Amino acid sequence: KKQQSDGNDKEKVEVLIVGGGWSGVSALEFLAKRGVNVVLLEARDYLGGRSRTVNDFVQGVSTELGSSWVYEDTEIQDLVDKVGVNYGVIDYSSDWSYLGLYESGQFGTDDDEIGWVDDESSTLRRGESKYLLEVEWEEYFIPFSENTTDFLRTNNLDQSYQDVLDSYIDYWDLPRNNQIRQFINAMVQTQLSLEYDAPLHDLSAAAVGDQVNRCIFCGSNHYMAVPGGGFDKLIAGVSDP
Repeated sequence: KKQQSDGNDKEKVEVLIVGGGWSGVSALEFLAKRGVNVVLLEARDYLGGRSRTVNDFVQGVSTELGSSWVYEDTEIQDLVDKVGVNYGVIDYSSDWSYLGLYESGQFGTDDDEIGWVDDESSTLRRGESKYLLEVEWEEYFIPFSENTTDFLRTNNLDQSYQDVLDSYIDYWDLPRNNQIRQFINAMVQTQLSLEYDAPLHDLSAAAVGDQVNRCIFCGSNHYMAVPGGGFDKLIAGVSDP
């Protein structure tokens, strides 16, 4: 807020925050509540950074252009309840069927079998997704990632997580069009690149390697803003005086 000045004194700004994303807005709220004279600078005409809600993309529907999920038992969930944002609940089951992996017929022929087959049909089966998740991901890749991360930390070493992924691909000699390679890469990109908003070659394996894990969603409920809600309201709930 601007205050009138007689020209002989100037209001002292104690803290200047550059950027009105979640970090900047949260810092603004934290400091302002403690009486700190703080100013936030944002180049765009809205606050929220990658969190932005628009209402004209689909008529009558609030559409999230950035953030769309809220994890339960978090401060964001508390803010959702406080502000009164509407949301939908999606309960992910433990059979991984929500991933919607299309079968190439390379693995498994039914819900219970895990293994290689020669059938080259393209029908959708759970056998293949079960094999990719329970064998290729949980039994092979996760231990490899954990062991590599532990080794780096123990020996005070580091490398990019892209190097970790590349070494795994080289070890198993997975060609570029191989479905296992594509699956592993997609899982890693989802858990690291999207989460940290950075390419794998910019991410420290020693720092984030343990974030790649078996428990992708841990069977918990996840929430998505729906019409009448929106992350813009969450941002406003933090940034408003």
